[in-house]
Amino acid sequence: LAVDIMESATAFDGFDGQPLYSASHTWRTSDQTPGDPSPAGDTSPQSNLITAVSAGTDYAGSGAVLDDFYDAVEKMNAFTDDKGTAIHSGEGRYIIVYNNKKADLDRYLNLAFNPDAVAGDDTNRDGWRFKVKLISSPHFVSVAGTSDFDWYLFRLIPGQQPPLVIQERQGLQSEAWRDPNVRMNRWQYTIRYGFGWTNWWQTIKVNKS
Repeated sequence: LAVDIMESATAFDGFDGQPLYSASHTWRTSDQTPGDPSPAGDTSPQSNLITAVSAGTDYAGSGAVLDDFYDAVEKMNAFTDDKGTAIHSGEGRYIIVYNNKKADLDRYLNLAFNPDAVAGDDTNRDGWRFKVKLISSPHFVSVAGTSDFDWYLFRLIPGQQPPLVIQERQGLQSEAWRDPNVRMNRWQYTIRYGFGWTNWWQTIKVNKS
């Protein structure tokens, strides 16, 4: 479900009527008073998408990964709220979510950000200072018959809701009964969750495909 929310370009729209990753995020209502019009002049669209420097090709080194990472951070730092004020102060920790079916992407992300990775012939270690956590997933869809090698940067900010939200709507409930037809005890378990997204300004999609 989380991957569906991240990759969907049409469904799972948020409070601004856009999917999580969009070039058309706007403040059409106030973030302070929901329902009130946003101040004039601060409703221009903002994008949390960037195109990788070498889009359409595999990474050839961790330096290219870091170039895209710096571009994503720079774009994130430029986001403004409905008052025109910069949102990010530089606080927070970074997480990168990516498809582990793409060997080159997995290799160079780890070389760029994982101090435990074996250096080999790649010695670019500038990314270590950011203490980025890498999360790989096999659930991203394939594009044109090959594994998707886009990746997603998140910045988790203290005191703010993370971009992806899981809401427990009903706690775990169990029900047991005796089935007289087969002379067996049966148990049924029920739990309900809601999934969605909130703060688009805390994440960037790097289009590498």
